[in-house]
Amino acid sequence: MSRVWRRRPGTATRLIAGRGSGIGGSVTRWVWQRNSKAVGRQRRGFCGIYMPSRYGNMAQCAGLALATERIRSGTAIAPIYAQTTEEFASGAAYIHEVSGGRFRFGIGIAHGPTHQRLGITPGKPLADTRAFVEKLKSFDGIGALPPIVLAALRQRMVALAAEIAQGVLFANASLTHLTASRGRSGCHRSFPRR
Repeated sequence: MSRVWRRRPGTATRLIAGRGSGIGGSVTRWVWQRNSKAVGRQRRGFCGIYMPSRYGNMAQCAGLALATERIRSGTAIAPIYAQTTEEFASGAAYIHEVSGGRFRFGIGIAHGPTHQRLGITPGKPLADTRAFVEKLKSFDGIGALPPIVLAALRQRMVALAAEIAQGVLFANASLTHLTASRGRSGCHRSFPRR
């Protein structure tokens, strides 16, 4: 028999659990534990939780949106080659809506091991990213899109983020080049020193 638990304010959402639910018990436990940790981090004043691309980060962000009330969540990153642009647009708009605007859609081209895992051959990073964002913004009737954040390693991708996105995620950033990258991105706040 399947059971569905309802969300209580300040507690994690237990999505679907129990025998016959079609979801393995260990997966359900893992999702519930992850969301419980997110609620705890929200209570402690964390400002955001960002999910890596390896384990279905869009689904995890949807769970976080339903389990929390104030903390931001986002993908860090969703590889643009992982699914169709229309699927990404619909999913991102849905998470943005159910989160009350707390979701950030971090995208990027990923790296070699991810491309191998997905079985794809990527194109030119700048051109593919620009085309993806243009197509993402072209869909009507799906609701408002969340802020788009581009992952960037080099100056030209940082400049592209300043042009077409609402933020930049410095992927594997070099501290020696961070000041120059920050200037290109339009971000003029200083970073705290350690």
